[in-house]
Amino acid sequence: MYTRVLQALVFGLIFTIGTWFLTELDAFEWLHQYSRDHEDWELDEIIIGSIVGVFTLLLWFVIEVFNSHSSLRVKIQELEQAREGTKAAEHLLDQAYRTSPALFTISRLSDGKFIRTNDAWTFITGYTENDIYDRSDLDLGLWQNPQDREYFVLLTYAQKSLRNYEAVFITKPGNEKHMLLSGEIVQYGGEDCLLMVGMDISERFEIEQTKNQFISVVSHELRTPLTSIQGSLKLMLGGTCGILSEKAIDLLRVCERNSVRLLDMVDDILDLEKLRAGSLIYDMQRIALDTVIDDALKSNQSFAEHYDVRLISQTDVTDAMINGDHKRLVQVMSNLISNGAKASTPGGQINIHLQRDGDIYRTLVTDFGSGIPEDYQANIFHSFTQADSSDVRKEQGTGMGLAICKAIIQQHGGEIGFESTPGVGTTFYFTLPAL
Repeated sequence: MYTRVLQALVFGLIFTIGTWFLTELDAFEWLHQYSRDHEDWELDEIIIGSIVGVFTLLLWFVIEVFNSHSSLRVKIQELEQAREGTKAAEHLLDQAYRTSPALFTISRLSDGKFIRTNDAWTFITGYTENDIYDRSDLDLGLWQNPQDREYFVLLTYAQKSLRNYEAVFITKPGNEKHMLLSGEIVQYGGEDCLLMVGMDISERFEIEQTKNQFISVVSHELRTPLTSIQGSLKLMLGGTCGILSEKAIDLLRVCERNSVRLLDMVDDILDLEKLRAGSLIYDMQRIALDTVIDDALKSNQSFAEHYDVRLISQTDVTDAMINGDHKRLVQVMSNLISNGAKASTPGGQINIHLQRDGDIYRTLVTDFGSGIPEDYQANIFHSFTQADSSDVRKEQGTGMGLAICKAIIQQHGGEIGFESTPGVGTTFYFTLPAL
């Protein structure tokens, strides 16, 4: 009995699936035909099996619909959560946009007219939303030099973004504002727009100007009396004032050394400020680098002897022609040699080596002294950087020499660097393009 019921159920399922997909099939005609072919099957058994099959398929269909609905409901919830998160983020960004101390503007790229500004815009420029309605920054006369605006837009469009562009704005009351600007090409309202972000650096600019003027005035005012003092000391040491005691001579020599140091410091400050302002003059000519090295060795020979250090030239290259300023390159060599002498132990030596490496010349100055402490190596080319250990700073310098050296070498199209092992020694090197 159970076997026939099971056979009827299987048959009903097969029949139902067949009629589900074969819509043109006449189900009852097929059932009658099947019952005639299988006389041992009763028609009611076949119908019952088919009904069970239909209900089974319907149950499967209902379960699938329920599962799909549950999955869809979860996805809808996830989308709702994502939308709420996006709204919150947009609200947060809008608040940051409006309350930021940095100036924000969005303007159309096509005609430059403003679309949005923030509170900092009004605070810095003095222009309200009513002032800028259907107007561009050129209409307002915002840029002191309109070409700056043109360059700013062109560079931003070409690069898609621009950073740290300096310009001067004229505010509504007519005041000058020094601005540090950044730009980005963005899509807003289906249009290409310019997002401009600006910081008011007027106060920083004024402080920098005041500092530069102060340094320039003080440096020039110091140089004249120091030069006079140094000349007087030399005359006294030369016997102009008669015979002096050994104690007086020692004191005068101390004064002379310190006057030289002060003059060097003043010269370094002036050079550094000129380098920062881009006003340091270079006399670029076709010169021989090996001659520069020879002149630097001669001018620093007495300085090295003062520290009981020998200068040894290991230069095999001759006629090392470059395009450079002889005086400035001697200045670089003198700084490296004097640093090496001060770092060396008495009886030591400094090796100066010139070599060619393809299209460049490499100059190396090696001492076998105390080396540079690792804590100071990262900042060694920064202004006013000196190692504080007593072994290194046997005699103080200005702390500006290496910063000046770096600027001079870079102006010549070269690079400068060093390798140092504390307690073993240091090699400074710089490269220059060969002619």
